[in-house]
Amino acid sequence: MGAVATDDLIAEAEHIAQAAEHAGLTLGVLGGVGIAMRCPSAKIAPLARTYGDIDLAILRKDREGIETLLKELGYQPDHETNLLFGRNRLIYFETDRLGLHIDVMLDHLHMCHDIPFTFAQGRLDMGCLLLTKLQIVEATDKDLRDIATVLVDTPLTKTGDGIDLDRLASLCGKDWGLWRTVMDQLERMQPFAQALGPLPGPYTLSTQIALMIDRLHTQPKSMGWKARSVIGRRVQWYELPDEGQKKA
Repeated sequence: MGAVATDDLIAEAEHIAQAAEHAGLTLGVLGGVGIAMRCPSAKIAPLARTYGDIDLAILRKDREGIETLLKELGYQPDHETNLLFGRNRLIYFETDRLGLHIDVMLDHLHMCHDIPFTFAQGRLDMGCLLLTKLQIVEATDKDLRDIATVLVDTPLTKTGDGIDLDRLASLCGKDWGLWRTVMDQLERMQPFAQALGPLPGPYTLSTQIALMIDRLHTQPKSMGWKARSVIGRRVQWYELPDEGQKKA
């Protein structure tokens, strides 16, 4: 099966999102495709990249609706996987047109860390979309480009389609493991950004990273966070997902 052209993949994700909206479903597109749909810099070098399949985020209450919708759009369920893991994850395939694999995550992303989905005005919150990339312990070049793309295109603000830094910091302030991983990725971004050279977008990547790091440091920490921080890196604080979840 050959690779799907980027424009075709994004167009298909947009088609699914529009169909879900018309059906009254709350749905977000995850991963690099979701970022490319919302960030103009994803189409400009050096941030432009290729994508794999489509990952979707929905609320569990809409499970029946998304199952019906995907079948109407020509996707077939992976019955065994959906039976075993359907409370949290559904898998669908389409072989006639683009040959796509679709992962549907319900209520939260469970990879290296648990990230609850939040939606604003019917779309996945941009801070949540960014966090699904920042929580990846073994982040690839593509993941780091996606993080850079979001940060150069998106303001750190609670209003509009911005990144609610208070909410992101609050989640990290309750979970030392998530905080540690996010901090590690932000610190990795500094030399990575320098290696990329000049970037598109209205916001300066180094400034955005510095603001986020400062906010995560100053966020009040829970008792659980403080207790876990004493153990630190001596005990693993994350899970490693299976290969099928690393493609986005």
